[in-house]
Amino acid sequence: MNAILTFFLFLLSVLCAHGWVMKAVERAKSHHTYVTRAVSSDEVEVMFSVKHSNANKLEEELMKVSDPYSPSYGQHWTKQEVIDFTKNDASTAAIREYFDRNGITEVKATDDKLYLFARASVAIWESLLGAEFHEYVNGNTQKKLLRSDEMTIPAVLHDHVTHLSGVVNFPPPVEWHGTIHTVDVDETKSTTTTASSSTKAVAGPMNSYNKAAAKSAAANMVSHRMEAGLLSRGKNKQRVMHKTRTAIKDAHRASASSSLSSRRLQAEPDDPSNPDAPFLKPPFLLDYLGIDNTYLTDKSANQEVYAALKQNFDPDDLKKFQNMFNLVEKEALTLGETGHDVVGGCAGQKLNNCLEGTLDIQYIMATAQGCDTYFDYDAEYEHGWLVIWAQTLNAREDPISVASISYGAPESAMSGPDLDTFATEAMKLGLRGTFLPLFLTPLGLI
Repeated sequence: MNAILTFFLFLLSVLCAHGWVMKAVERAKSHHTYVTRAVSSDEVEVMFSVKHSNANKLEEELMKVSDPYSPSYGQHWTKQEVIDFTKNDASTAAIREYFDRNGITEVKATDDKLYLFARASVAIWESLLGAEFHEYVNGNTQKKLLRSDEMTIPAVLHDHVTHLSGVVNFPPPVEWHGTIHTVDVDETKSTTTTASSSTKAVAGPMNSYNKAAAKSAAANMVSHRMEAGLLSRGKNKQRVMHKTRTAIKDAHRASASSSLSSRRLQAEPDDPSNPDAPFLKPPFLLDYLGIDNTYLTDKSANQEVYAALKQNFDPDDLKKFQNMFNLVEKEALTLGETGHDVVGGCAGQKLNNCLEGTLDIQYIMATAQGCDTYFDYDAEYEHGWLVIWAQTLNAREDPISVASISYGAPESAMSGPDLDTFATEAMKLGLRGTFLPLFLTPLGLI
């Protein structure tokens, strides 16, 4: 027995001496196009995630301020209180010493010094991490990036980091499901017929656009994205979409026979002859949710819509929407990637680039008309989907009250450390009072 214990202790000491190995997630890697072996003088930026103090207590503290039955409910923390609770000055200093010893340049850090971004040549990183970098092109952003299939985090960093991002973690395929519910798929048919690409959308508010044109454009876009493998993979793509629509319609029909029919969510049909295709208008939604004028004009909160994948919103259509339903006329403020064109995607055959953003902005602003609303565009997936975005929200002195996310990345395409990093940042946001609604369907996050 002692011999066995001695062997395992020896094996553990060997593993600790050589560091722990991390490998690329194949599903995420498959969404990238291989180009060539990286040049040794090329530089790579790596994010060092510093071990948080009290990381094992974050969820407990979050529930104290989030649970309505907790005596601390609603007593959210300030930005500085979150920093003081989680900062780890000793590990931050140790990592910076590691940078100095190995010719690594720190380029930036988050306010809490728990995420350090550093650059070095491919040659240096390969020597330190046992990596082998190659050049790829990302399927979502079309940007070039350098990644390795494998790396080893040195033992000297084990007590100080939880993750090194930018080496083996390929950005996951972020998916947009904005037009899925407008496309009928008949499982009995092997092909889908779509209209000519010359079909044009009719200008005007989103509830009065040319339905046939929009539906055809949506079908063309979804068909194209399915062929490219961007919506879902495998032979059951159409079956999944069909079942999703069927489940939604079944739920709607079931509500008609419910004993709670007086409060069921049954919107006014856009076409009375087709009650299975309701159009949810703001007046009905406000009445159903019990939102009165006091709440509508409340300016104490703020909110934002998360956007990605070159999606946009149409400011002109927002104004028409507000006027049509007698809502407070207010502009949405844009954040995120500098120079992102929020209007260009709403012209001509690019209509599908502004359906999701326009819809999200219009309805979130309809339910909270007095507060500021932001359209926050995220183009940074290189250090884990949503990670940089969450860090940016945590950097704000005044927290966002509601940050609506309607885009998805399959968890199977994300590394465990990437998921853990976002979960940590999300809990810190919750401590400060930010609500993150994530909308789920059988297709995943939307």
